Amino acid sequence: MTVRRAAALVLLVCILSFRSSPEWLVKAEQKPAVADMALVEITGLKLSYTSCALVHFSVHNISEQEFDAEIYVENFESGSWEDDTYPYDIHAPVSLYEKRVLTNADKMKPGQSWDLGYNRCLQPRFVKEGRRAFRNAIIEKDASAKTEVLQRIRVDMYSREKGQLVLIQRTWSNSFKRTAAKSS
Repeated sequence: MTVRRAAALVLLVCILSFRSSPEWLVKAEQKPAVADMALVEITGLKLSYTSCALVHFSVHNISEQEFDAEIYVENFESGSWEDDTYPYDIHAPVSLYEKRVLTNADKMKPGQSWDLGYNRCLQPRFVKEGRRAFRNAIIEKDASAKTEVLQRIRVDMYSREKGQLVLIQRTWSNSFKRTAAKSS
């Protein structure tokens, strides 16, 4: 077997394994992007939730640093992680309805924990369909998905430098599945 043919075979195996199961990619993207050591730890997530189940979890500041934090959900779609359809800061759900400025944000102090809940079926005001139709659309999208519906939590941490917010780190949780069961 030639080197060129072996390389082509390895590439084909990689492509086929990616198409059948993206877990290797999901795990590869879960490392902190900015710093070597994570400033926060995300705990309490289950492996799977129904479409509209409330996701309870905690974010713990495991550093000696105080910082501003925003917490979002990402969806795994078309081979990459993207912001949720209607992104909002889970620590400040009012951000789903209005623009929020971090000038008087609740800073996360060293050792502090935030116990949070993410409601995927929380409907923004600007969505014109009714609550039941909004919820059913999410469930139907999960039911008709050709691959697993995966989500994860992202924590963006900021410091203030000369009156400006500067991203110091981004950390992700492990991914969790969404299933289309109607009971949540």
